[in-house]
Amino acid sequence: MHFMLPSGIRRWWREGEEDVVAIYRRHWLFSLTVVTGAFACLFYIFYIWLPDVGTNRNTWKLLLLAYVATTSGILLLARRAIIITRDALISRPAFGDLDRVPFASIVRFSVAPPSLATTLILYALPTERLKLDLRHGGEIYITLDVRGRNEILLALRNRISAAAPRGAATPPSGP
Repeated sequence: MHFMLPSGIRRWWREGEEDVVAIYRRHWLFSLTVVTGAFACLFYIFYIWLPDVGTNRNTWKLLLLAYVATTSGILLLARRAIIITRDALISRPAFGDLDRVPFASIVRFSVAPPSLATTLILYALPTERLKLDLRHGGEIYITLDVRGRNEILLALRNRISAAAPRGAATPPSGP
């Protein structure tokens, strides 16, 4: 999203990108193109093949409202990103606060299968998740629905190894 946004929205959209080493964003242009094409087909069908329905103003208003709602959702999901800084991995969700995990607190990571809730609610296709096991015993799951999955895993492996305490064995990591 490179067009001009008001400064408050721009800050919110770019949150977490202060000391960025690498940023991996969500795919959104293809989804937007498919949705636009589908709605163009619907407009064509209603106008040409179903003239009784196509001339009804309420049909056009309903289709336009559905198109705006769908494309707005796609654009809001485009905010999602995984950000790598010098000392932390940051997950930026479409809404809500950032998940900032220092590399020094990560013991190991792995790629987990998609959760059923995520698949059913947010996405049409299953999405892998990055499971981070933390030193204090907790774990965090981050959805890997961004470009550069392999680069993220490689950078994470390198950063965790570099952040490991001296004298400690290199932590076992994911794929």
